[in-house]
Amino acid sequence: MGRAMTPVRANNLLPLAHSATLLSMFAGNAAVAVWMPNLCWLTIPLAALAMCCALSAVHECAHRTYFTGRLTNEVTGRLWALVILMNFSAYKRDHMLHHRHQGTERDTEPQIVMSTQLDLVRAVFFNPHILPSWLASLRAALHLEPAPKNVRRDGLLLLAAQVAVAVALVVDWQMAMLVFFLPFALSTVLDNLVSLPEHARLARGVAAPVTRSMRAPRPADFLLYFVGRHIEHHERPEICVARTRVAEGRNPAEGYASYYARTWRTLSRATPARA
Repeated sequence: MGRAMTPVRANNLLPLAHSATLLSMFAGNAAVAVWMPNLCWLTIPLAALAMCCALSAVHECAHRTYFTGRLTNEVTGRLWALVILMNFSAYKRDHMLHHRHQGTERDTEPQIVMSTQLDLVRAVFFNPHILPSWLASLRAALHLEPAPKNVRRDGLLLLAAQVAVAVALVVDWQMAMLVFFLPFALSTVLDNLVSLPEHARLARGVAAPVTRSMRAPRPADFLLYFVGRHIEHHERPEICVARTRVAEGRNPAEGYASYYARTWRTLSRATPARA
């Protein structure tokens, strides 16, 4: 029995290290906000990056591949989701539908088609998911539309978290801005930068939905919890994404900087020049 438990515990070390790292980034920014607020311009990006990377933890927990235990994934995913103001059960439901119906009319993730450089800028700075997901969660929590019990429950938890951050803003708006609101706003842009290459395509490109794997430096790959291995994840969603490289033997082909530089150049040729 001891031998059987050893690999299980070892498999939990990586997500434990990941969550601990993200928590330390949050705590570091909060400590600076309290003791040295003038230096928050250095730590707010770190907290924003932690929020962006927390979505990767939520994603893995939704697949029950972050930790080895089902209950641990449920609890951890729900906690991280509340940190970044998400309804965990609603996200899990919609994400499973995305895997089931990717590229069809029932796909729950919108297919982003870019024709101009302005489309690329808009896709990076505008997150289309946040407000609709909040409204849907609120409607579920208030029984204004049919929803499973777990979605309603998590909708109430999300509403409580939103009220808490709103109260914090009233009590001490400067501290609330430094610790939460500014990092959260920046994290939405970082999330767009990370997620956009996954399925976005150019208007003059192939008509079929594109799924890409991306390459990142090892520290960033760890913080993002290897979310760039997107093709591999879609092929074997039941496997922890941290182990897909070994399982599939495929390396991501392009880095994020290279992707955006190439896309910008391509769209510059497609965008008519002003007279």
